[in-house]
Amino acid sequence: MSLAALENKRILFAGGGTGGHIFPGIAVIEKLRRELGNVRFMWIGTAERIESEIIPQNDIPFKPIKIDYFKRGFSPSAIMQNLSVGMNLATFRSIREAGRIIVEYNPDVVVGLGSFVAGPVVIAASMRKIPTVLLELNAKPGLSTKLAAPSATKICLADALAEQGLKRFRKKIVVTGCPIREEILSCDHETGIRKMGLDPKLKTIFVLGGSQGAQTINETFISAWELNVKRTHKKITGVQVIHQWGKKNFSATKSRIQPQSFRMNYHLFNFISNIAEAFASADLIISRAGATTIAEITAKGIPSILIPFPYAANNHQLMNAKSLEIKGAAKVIEEKYLSTDYLLREIYEILNDARKHKAMSDAALSLGKPNATEDFIKAIVSAAGFGKKATE
Repeated sequence: MSLAALENKRILFAGGGTGGHIFPGIAVIEKLRRELGNVRFMWIGTAERIESEIIPQNDIPFKPIKIDYFKRGFSPSAIMQNLSVGMNLATFRSIREAGRIIVEYNPDVVVGLGSFVAGPVVIAASMRKIPTVLLELNAKPGLSTKLAAPSATKICLADALAEQGLKRFRKKIVVTGCPIREEILSCDHETGIRKMGLDPKLKTIFVLGGSQGAQTINETFISAWELNVKRTHKKITGVQVIHQWGKKNFSATKSRIQPQSFRMNYHLFNFISNIAEAFASADLIISRAGATTIAEITAKGIPSILIPFPYAANNHQLMNAKSLEIKGAAKVIEEKYLSTDYLLREIYEILNDARKHKAMSDAALSLGKPNATEDFIKAIVSAAGFGKKATE
């Protein structure tokens, strides 16, 4: 199915809250811009979350809508917020707001990328007979996908396991994988090492927190590395570290790594803009288990130690991580069991056993879907052949 079918089309994307609900859409837009050039785009998100900064930075027209989020737990504040959200859903406030933008923009197809913002937009589009495509990134479908699935023309899955939670909609489902930015796919190891200013003779550990909840990984890893510097038995040597810490406590942490023995091969960043080069340089990744990160790790064939965010909706990060561990591509450490000794032991066993490292790399690569972006675009093309544009 030719991508040329999208010539002169208008595509409306909806998603946000975390990078995992943003960057797959950007990957699709970048590919279409490279290959066609005359496709028009708009993005609906929220004004309060990171999409309000990232989307305009990528030269994509952005329209915010008001979304109220379900709060997990049974505290009085959670109950009151969820009652408010329920009433808003009943009155279709968010759906009506999305609908006004849809009528004004008049898209040929609407793409929902998960998160609470995607559901109302997809539902509003289907009410106007506009074809819609949903992308479910996790091994366990989220609430937004379940609510919008009856309205969707097609449902694309990053992980085939998600089909178990969407059995009613099997005729709509296609497993595409998670769209990945071209720069991540194309950057090779030697280029990554050179551009990151690293030593090509050393192995590289890339410590990457997700967009939320990475502080436990940060603190455990840096404490583990402080311990490793002092070790004489089973000391990890011949290794350099790239560590994306985040903004929180970054200045205090930077002063903490002053000893020369620690600092020499430890590269600490609050944010890495050239993330493709960091991925390409890595021999081992330590990270959360968000779906986009999983897709990037497997597409590059990088062994990983995954520490799922324990408060993710439906514990979907644990399911994402286990899908790699079952195939031998990753080691999973649940946060409740995480310790400096445990983490160092796993790092040592992976980096000091060439056969194990190679087996994990091969397993990760076998799970990767480097053609996911193109396959997802084909699903959009297919869906765009159904329905008709909204009319005022």
